[in-house]
Amino acid sequence: MKVEFQFNNLNANFLKKLTTSKILIGYEGERATVALTHEYGSKRKNIPARPFLRPVVTNLRTIKKALAFGAKLHSIEAIGEYLVGEVRLRIKRMHVGMRWRGHSVKALKPSTIRQKGSDAILTDTGRLAQDLKATIE
Repeated sequence: MKVEFQFNNLNANFLKKLTTSKILIGYEGERATVALTHEYGSKRKNIPARPFLRPVVTNLRTIKKALAFGAKLHSIEAIGEYLVGEVRLRIKRMHVGMRWRGHSVKALKPSTIRQKGSDAILTDTGRLAQDLKATIE
């Protein structure tokens, strides 16, 4: 697969920062544990995998759009914020049957639905989406 990036009029500072920085998308503290459990699932807790982060950050089309967005604003931070927005959208749109690399999102158990009062997947308090952050190193 060939992916081409064509950006005109990029300033040198942006290009240098882009090639020497890391953009980290994720969580801190307890929320990181919750996110990890949902992303990969937990056999011990009987929670199936519901990938929401990896499908976004491994999608070349999404990465290309994020790079174009950041280039337009000459901001590496904008790239991170674009990706955070895409992950938040995936969390919001998560539904039964959604697929990614052989994973199919399973419905919540009836006991979970009763406890939450809703059958919305990955949405209870909204903190999973709210607490997601982009950090530039």
